[in-house]
Amino acid sequence: MREVSFLDRVFAGRVIRDFGIITERSLGVGKMQTSLLLVERGGANKLVFKTAAWAFLGGSVSYVDIPVEEIPRLQQWIGEAQALLASGAAR
Repeated sequence: MREVSFLDRVFAGRVIRDFGIITERSLGVGKMQTSLLLVERGGANKLVFKTAAWAFLGGSVSYVDIPVEEIPRLQQWIGEAQALLASGAAR
């Protein structure tokens, strides 16, 4: 498991689990990474998608949080996306 950053704790909340990097791509002189965190903030658990980009002269981090009650909807959408890809309908 990766070390949880101070910024994650400040901006996202208490990190319960860092699931790691989902995607990573090169920006020439920098990188962009998207990762997934499970956090507790304000007494509620949330899934947080974290996007971090950095280059030679600067960087950016953004967080998008989703209440854990929405996990079934995400699972449904992922299942639908997988079915569309498997059927070739998404081409």
